[in-house]
Amino acid sequence: MKLLDYFKNQRLNFNYLLFLWVSIHLILWFKIGPKEGADTSFYISIADNILNGKWLFDRSLWYSSYGLFISIFRFFTEDISPIILGQLFINLLSGYCFYQLLIDRTQKEYIAFLGTATYLFFPISIEWHYIVYGESFFTSFTILFFYCYIKKIHRIALPLLFFTFFIRPIGIIFLSALIISKIYFLYKNEINYRRTILVGSSLIFFFLLCVINKMLQFYGPLMIDGYLNAEIIYPKHTLGISPLENPYLPSNQENIIIQILLTFFGNFGYMVKLMVIKSLLFWGNMKPYYSFTHNLIIAFTLYPLYFLLIKNNFNKDHWTFISTSSLLYILFQGGVISLTSENWDGRFLYPLIPFLIYLSTNSSIKKPVLKKSKQA
Repeated sequence: MKLLDYFKNQRLNFNYLLFLWVSIHLILWFKIGPKEGADTSFYISIADNILNGKWLFDRSLWYSSYGLFISIFRFFTEDISPIILGQLFINLLSGYCFYQLLIDRTQKEYIAFLGTATYLFFPISIEWHYIVYGESFFTSFTILFFYCYIKKIHRIALPLLFFTFFIRPIGIIFLSALIISKIYFLYKNEINYRRTILVGSSLIFFFLLCVINKMLQFYGPLMIDGYLNAEIIYPKHTLGISPLENPYLPSNQENIIIQILLTFFGNFGYMVKLMVIKSLLFWGNMKPYYSFTHNLIIAFTLYPLYFLLIKNNFNKDHWTFISTSSLLYILFQGGVISLTSENWDGRFLYPLIPFLIYLSTNSSIKKPVLKKSKQA
């Protein structure tokens, strides 16, 4: 509490964070440096295809915004350092936008300072800025979108959302959370137009279902294969879980969504077991092959966010479009991981970190209190 009181009494603004950010990343640039991951060649191939005028409509489509970003730098050089510098700049820009989001939510500068510092320097996520992977880029753009939304810069917000959707396949999760949240508040507030809202919502959900069906043409068979092999952590880590000897398998002639549903309900107990284990690994983020120190850092930095999120969000009057969208996005991402696989490096949790931080802060919105009139 004394430490928190200290921050309360300081005049803190984003300039201090800017200095801290530059100092830390100067050190990390020489300590970590630009790196390639297992999927980097895939992203670079998308960028090269774009530069060669070949815009592919296979699974590359769902990464095309990130490929477009990389292609800007590939036009001038094959060195990956400029790509990483671009990711770092966008991360810094998102930090400023996140600071403004927290100011808008809490009206407290010291909370905005602490929350943004937590986002920018979160231990389990800071390394991803230095790898040619889409997690850092995608996370930054989700924050940029919300900033444009609260500032009512709609001419930028909508194209930004479209661009964000195509950075990574989880763009469909983010978009779904936004749409459901928006529909909820429209239905709640626009009483005279509820029938129109319901009809429009049905059309939107049908569109989302078509997009999901298209995405699952590639990912669906991989999901079913993962179920058959008891894959808990990608790639092919079972953690000692034995696959079913005689699993129920639907015909591969069925629609892929139907195949997944039939596989799930046809092997219900087994599937629930896999989902629970994958969910615990995802939310816990610890892994049996991480070092003790690594797991300890996760426990001391991630778990307090969960505690504060639960503690500070019981008041229903504090829920806004952004906070509701954030919660849905967090829950949907967790649900998708439980149906697919947790990644060996735990990076699927990183895009949720700023939203966990956002919801862990206390909203300044207060329910109006009616004053009692004086009796004569």
